[in-house]
Amino acid sequence: MPDGEFQRRKLIGTAAEEALSHLIALAGGIVTTNQINRDLVQDHPGAAIARYGAMRVHLPDIGVVWPLHPLRRFSIEAKAKRPLAGGGWGWDRAAYDRAARWCDLTGETVLYVIRDLSRGPLPTHGEIDEIDHWTFASVWKLGHSANRATDHRYHFWPASEFVPLSVLFECDSIAAQLVPYIPADGRPPIIL
Repeated sequence: MPDGEFQRRKLIGTAAEEALSHLIALAGGIVTTNQINRDLVQDHPGAAIARYGAMRVHLPDIGVVWPLHPLRRFSIEAKAKRPLAGGGWGWDRAAYDRAARWCDLTGETVLYVIRDLSRGPLPTHGEIDEIDHWTFASVWKLGHSANRATDHRYHFWPASEFVPLSVLFECDSIAAQLVPYIPADGRPPIIL
């Protein structure tokens, strides 16, 4: 990817992370922007990482602690993109694998949250985005979906695997949706 294209995508990704962080903070979440914070102190591209023993582990883009929310603590991989030609969403396999690894290591829910650029441009710095321009699904749900298609580089899911971001903000709705997704291996229930 040419350097200019990488920089353009990076700016869009950062703007999406900022817009989503503002929405969550306004709703009562305490937000840590792992990737934005890493980019502020580094002069070369790379991922935010944590150390785990001798391993380097990629951190999700955003960490959330939400004291009055049923999930309490979760992480987010935030993207801004247009839907696939046939509808639905794709995700780079390596990035998906890093998010799934974070779930396995920490037991934390990781959400794949997408800002649909076909619904309108991202807000300018300081403006509040429209919540209905966002959709999400949990990494756990996507990993166990019978509707996942995969090629040599990407995973793909139909739009029906995702729900509007407003569901995350409706605590009663979340509690009701936890019931059908209790993992068979005895792990705690995972949203959607």
